[in-house]
Amino acid sequence: MSPLTAIEEFEQIIRHQGAQELVPFLLVLDKKDVVAVREKLKSLRNELDRQDESNGWKAAITSEQEEMLQLAAIVTFAQAQVLHPPMRFWFDKRYEHKSEFWQVMEYARPSWLAELLLPRARSLDNWGVPLYSFLRKLEQRQLLKFEPELFTKALPNWLSELGHLLSQTEPVSTDANALATRLIAEDPTLLNRDLLLLFEFATHIEKERCRVQKRPAPTEDWTGRWQQWNQLHPPQSLDWHEVFVRLVTANHLDRADILTRCLLALRRDFRRPLLTWFKELFLSLKPSLTERLARQAELVELLAHPLPLVVNFAIEQLKDMWMEPGFTLAPMLLYADNLLTRTDLKTGLKTLLAGLAKLLKHDAAHAPIMGRLFAAALSHPDSAVQERAAKGLAELLNVKKPLLTADETAAVITAIGEAADLLSPSARAVLGPWLEAAPASQETRETVGTYAPLSDFVPDISAATAIAPVADWHELLFLTGQVMKHDDPAALERWLDGLLRLQGQLPTDYPAQLRPYLVQLLPALKKAGEDERMTLLAGPIRLDGHEALAPALLLSWATGFAVAQLSNVQVQGDFNVRTPLLPVEKQRYLHAETLLRAQRPLPLLSTPTHEPYWVAPSQLISRLLVYETAGLEPDVADLAVALARTAHAHPAEATEALCRLPQLHHTELRELLTWFLGAAISLPAPVKAPPRRAAQLPATLTQALPELWAVAARTKAPQQLFPTLPNRLGYDHVGAAEPLFPTLNSVPRVNTYQEISAPGQPTISYHWIELQWGNSAISEAPSPLLLYSPPGPRSEHGSWEHNILFAGEFLFLDALLPNYPAPLHEYILRCAAWADNLEATERDLVAQGLRSLLGPGPAYAPAGLFLLASGLIHHTPLCRRLAQEALVRAIAHGRLVPGPLGYALGRQLAVGYAPVPRLADNLRPLCGIDALTDDALRQTLEALLPELPAEPPRNLRKLLEVYADLIGRTRQPVTAGVRERVREWQAATSIKKVATALLAEPKT
Repeated sequence: MSPLTAIEEFEQIIRHQGAQELVPFLLVLDKKDVVAVREKLKSLRNELDRQDESNGWKAAITSEQEEMLQLAAIVTFAQAQVLHPPMRFWFDKRYEHKSEFWQVMEYARPSWLAELLLPRARSLDNWGVPLYSFLRKLEQRQLLKFEPELFTKALPNWLSELGHLLSQTEPVSTDANALATRLIAEDPTLLNRDLLLLFEFATHIEKERCRVQKRPAPTEDWTGRWQQWNQLHPPQSLDWHEVFVRLVTANHLDRADILTRCLLALRRDFRRPLLTWFKELFLSLKPSLTERLARQAELVELLAHPLPLVVNFAIEQLKDMWMEPGFTLAPMLLYADNLLTRTDLKTGLKTLLAGLAKLLKHDAAHAPIMGRLFAAALSHPDSAVQERAAKGLAELLNVKKPLLTADETAAVITAIGEAADLLSPSARAVLGPWLEAAPASQETRETVGTYAPLSDFVPDISAATAIAPVADWHELLFLTGQVMKHDDPAALERWLDGLLRLQGQLPTDYPAQLRPYLVQLLPALKKAGEDERMTLLAGPIRLDGHEALAPALLLSWATGFAVAQLSNVQVQGDFNVRTPLLPVEKQRYLHAETLLRAQRPLPLLSTPTHEPYWVAPSQLISRLLVYETAGLEPDVADLAVALARTAHAHPAEATEALCRLPQLHHTELRELLTWFLGAAISLPAPVKAPPRRAAQLPATLTQALPELWAVAARTKAPQQLFPTLPNRLGYDHVGAAEPLFPTLNSVPRVNTYQEISAPGQPTISYHWIELQWGNSAISEAPSPLLLYSPPGPRSEHGSWEHNILFAGEFLFLDALLPNYPAPLHEYILRCAAWADNLEATERDLVAQGLRSLLGPGPAYAPAGLFLLASGLIHHTPLCRRLAQEALVRAIAHGRLVPGPLGYALGRQLAVGYAPVPRLADNLRPLCGIDALTDDALRQTLEALLPELPAEPPRNLRKLLEVYADLIGRTRQPVTAGVRERVREWQAATSIKKVATALLAEPKT
């Protein structure tokens, strides 16, 4: 029997033996066999780690085999494999490495360890960071050279290692932080080299903390009695913050050096939590005035930081130093010019302006500079900042002995006049003597009428918005690459239309030219021969969701439509969004695939003709006539989407379409389109309404006509009641006979727990409000042709998986319903706006919905207004900024309906869903944009304020100041509803001043 080859012996060891047999094999492995063994390692890893239905979706590899493959990789891998690793290395994970590992490492001495470990250490979380103790062992054995960034990023996890060790040491120390401090002080490499580098590299030190506590003995059973155990053996919290303070206190670290390093770290581009950690460390050391004066240059430089957190900290540290003899004022005043224009700063600016006012009293020589700075602050959107600046100017201009020259005084007064339209009521009151009248602005306001929402929206169907068809094969090929990105619905529609229009004009070698895009879907095609290529293209391929429709059609196209892949796409599984739009979209693609396979040059009825996704009525009739001429019945899914996209409100187009409609032979369809494009709103009564089942896909035109009537009705009149529609359908469903109107209920929630790691183990209660939007238990639509049925979440608030999927598909689903996207907005409310402070997946979904509100269109439906309200009080700045932009554009386009928006905001603020200042700060910058915006905001607040409770919410003063400002700008009286509510609030000290002003009789 011939001896085994190196590859065969390696496979035998991996499959049937252990590390004890593998190590001798690796230590004598011939260099000429290294590459072959490496390739075998890769194939074994792929085979053993494969998960499919045949093995119950569980990998066959054992933990011992995993470790053996890692040992083999250490010997056989070179730097090229590490830069693009074919497998993930786990030999740095958190366990004590066995002797076989060190034996192989000492033999191989890989030079690529730093290149492998450093990218993992740079990961966004700390799970991939190797253990600091592991790196130190590698360094001590001279297997790894010191890499500052790698060692620094790994150092924070040493504390967790230490905490685990201390918890297992008898007796457990009564002061774990003191013991950790002593151990660090006894390690000069850690103390003098690695510890100080924490100030130079971004780490996760703010997350690293652990609990030190005696563990029960193996023979003791404390199951379910952890509270008694905690009383007998109180846990201790071990964290880096306390350790650093103790190291400085004990003079193991130089206090002056650490204070300076904290300030230098705050200048770096670190994450906000890490910057907070360095700020808290600096404050914990309680620097004296002398120490801060010695670091005034570093503190002043922090004023240029982009984060308000750092700027506010710097201002707070500098505020009591300005009048000290050793402080240099000039650099700070240079930074102050830029600070006063930053809208993200509020508290810090108030502190800065208060300090400048004190400085003016101390040294009048600074008066010209102070006047310029105070005047610049008047344009800030925050009313408190404006008021503080106004008081500074009033003090400057009211002195008995002038501090400014006549020219300087005139310049300041001119600046006050220029900012007049931006001033809050409180700032106006302070600066009243210096404010000049603005007759031009008054005349403008008198000529502009009050805001009213658009009653009838007419889409722009003109040459300027016409969508150009795909010109030739080269453009179609280019579009194929764009479509594979799945981020542009317009490109996808043009690509589909181009496939159908150019199917007879393709080059003979078009499958070869499609190959780069096919390789993206099937990487195995890159090295496949012709026979294997066809086998791969024809084989079953698992594809899911909307993003798989275009790739599936591409695969069918590459085979000349000999293989139909679209039917394999799953759009109604457990991992798909439950919406009728996905089955309809799939049917549209199936219809296109059928036309392409039959080589019939017919267009899709639903292909948009004008931006963004409108179908011109005349073009719809032309396409229907083409189908009738070809003797082919329209696809019902395609026709349903075409109706939803039709610009039925365009008078000229509707008239032209109605003139051509008699040429259509299908009587029932002609009746539907005549009503749809005509002036009548009420549905014609059906002749009779026999019981019927809802039409499914695929269906004939006759079978689907009742559902098509439902689509046409809701498209034509989104907010209309259609009481006779159920008779035509034979059933009713949400969004069919009645328009969607989400209802809002609030549910208080509380979570009470004991913080066992805090001193005294206090009981903490966390309170929040959940919103329950109406129709939260919507059943699945009886027919997928009911396009306006809201998508149904698979649980009360959906799930993060489905939210991610919906966010990725929202652009494409929204493109199907340009006339009435309310069902999609309602889904977002139910799944992503049910509580404050939700996570990134919900934020992204809300942001997608808000972006859909930016363009022109009909007046917002209630679901759109509720979504806008959620954006205006959202906890993330991104969504609030998007909501601001959507609000301004909605007013300009006439889409905003102020009453329902104010109602939605008032209901949410009344129950404490979000803090009132969040809305006030969001609306304040919008005041003064133009007269229509001011009036729309006034109407919104007049609907909002009566919804608030009789007990004034916290910080209500800010919102009332915004309303008072709008009342002054629009010259409108306070409404009776608001006046009644303000009387109830007037007794509150915090709002007494603004309430009194609102209740005062208007001056004639």
